[in-house]
Order: sequence, then structure tokens, then C-alpha cells
Amino acid sequence: MKKALWISIVVVGLLAMTVAPAAAGGDNNQRRWQGNVFGLVGEVTAVDAGTGTITVLVRAGNRLVKDYIGEELTVETDDDTLFLIYGDPKCTIGDFTDVAVGADVSMNGLVDEDGTFLARRVTIGVPCTCTC
Repeated sequence: MKKALWISIVVVGLLAMTVAPAAAGGDNNQRRWQGNVFGLVGEVTAVDAGTGTITVLVRAGNRLVKDYIGEELTVETDDDTLFLIYGDPKCTIGDFTDVAVGADVSMNGLVDEDGTFLARRVTIGVPCTCTC
């Protein structure tokens, strides 16, 4: 019985030593992205399939897009960008070809050091309740 107890304590200890550094590293990784994640809502004013860019008249957004509110912002997309078509009660998967001029969109993604906006998620047809 004592042997089983000691083995259990050793296993739990080894597990704790493995989990703690992994958890600490994950936390640091999450914080690294917090500083450059943008979010916005607006209306599509241009779509360029050749370059994979979407130009949006920004209606509202977080601190990274506040200077663009009321102005147009060109956002890049890539193969990893998720396109969703708004639905109630749930969204469906779409693609770049579903983005049209005049559509209301919600986007989030990353801003590079050079100021390039890259969308990670684009939701098309989002009802905008902005009063700006």
C-alpha cells in the first residue's frame, strides 16, 4: 500500500513539473498577440481578388483601428483567413467570393510591425447597430 502511495506521489509530481512550464509558456504566447490584434466593423467599399484585399469603411473598432473610424482601411487576407456568413442562430462557412461591395462586415486579425492589417476572421452580413 505504501509503495502504491509513493508511486502515485511521484507520478503526480512529475506531471506537475511538466504542466507548469507548458502553462507558463502558453500564457506568454497569448500575451504576445494581445498588443496587435485588431477588431472592426464596417462596410465593404472595394474587393480586390487579385491581391486578396478588402477595403472597409470603418464604423467602429478597437484601439488599433480608432484612427481609421470614418475612413477606409485596406485589409489583407490569405489562405488561413476564415470567412463566415452571418446567420441567426448560427453562421455558415463562406469564402472570399462571398465578400461584396456594400456588405456589412466584422473582422479581426493581426497588425504587423509595418502597419499591415491581416484578417484572421471575416464575418459577412453582420447587422451593424453602430450609431457613428
